[in-house]
Amino acid sequence: MMNYRQYEAEDFVADASFQAWVQYGSDDDFWRGWQAANPDRVAVVEAAKELVEALRFHSTEVDPAEMEAVMQNITRTLDPVKKNSTSALRRLLYAASAVAAAIIISLVFLWPQPATVTITTAFGETRDVLLPDGSLVTLNANSSLEYRKSWHEKQEREVTLTGEAFFKVTSRPNGFHPKFKVHTPLAGVQVLGTAFNMRNRRNEVTVVLEEGKVQINDMEMAPGDLVTVSGKGSARRKVEPARFSAWKEHRLVFDNETLAGITQVLEDTYGYHVTFRKTGAQSLRLTGSYPTDRLNLLFAAIREVHRVKVQQQGAAIIIE
Repeated sequence: MMNYRQYEAEDFVADASFQAWVQYGSDDDFWRGWQAANPDRVAVVEAAKELVEALRFHSTEVDPAEMEAVMQNITRTLDPVKKNSTSALRRLLYAASAVAAAIIISLVFLWPQPATVTITTAFGETRDVLLPDGSLVTLNANSSLEYRKSWHEKQEREVTLTGEAFFKVTSRPNGFHPKFKVHTPLAGVQVLGTAFNMRNRRNEVTVVLEEGKVQINDMEMAPGDLVTVSGKGSARRKVEPARFSAWKEHRLVFDNETLAGITQVLEDTYGYHVTFRKTGAQSLRLTGSYPTDRLNLLFAAIREVHRVKVQQQGAAIIIE
């Protein structure tokens, strides 16, 4: 996760997540909560917001007087916070001018290429993302979501997922295209209005449909379907969908899952590295529900059920 405590205004201006919040309200709860928890940085955030708003040009023409007024206002905003830091203020003004120049150049030479937003999560972190159409995406740990900043009714709603996420897609929102697509290298999901969990890891895509209707590649899914797509082909089976999205409630739920499968979750989501020293241990199975903030309970269950040793040293886990 970004250390926004260390950010100055120019850093916020260059941050894609911050830009999406200022312009489209994405991740509003996160940014409001962060400001509430960091009241001494609110003035810097407000200055950065003003600069982002000022740089939302509708043409390649830039009004120098307007830019000067914006910069003077930023100076006044930050003065009470940094009255003893003239050099820092000069650095901010210099950086802001550089950002403005870069954006002007991009408008002249690259217009009208659409800008994109990329949201990422660290190991052990989940995050809610509000898309421009009002759809809600809960991004699991060690994942990323990419989408265009601007959506409109003549262009399909599209996102690209790496990792895992739960989608609650708005059905036919006014002013937006009815089709919603999720892209991965192996499979594409087309949605109308639905809720589903999707994982794109280890060269395999898994989609679990909770409600509504989804088409993955050429296969239409019904609620309760789990479809996997890999280089070996695709497969479908019936499951209990809530089990696969339990991570949103900060729980890991396993139903007769192998330790090999559990290991993949620990490595992909929480950054652990698991080594098996007991022959055949990967094939042992476990059922249960475990809180993600107390994974020691999961390790204890593996010990007790299968009479094996589970040793943890930082991010390294040895099963023997």
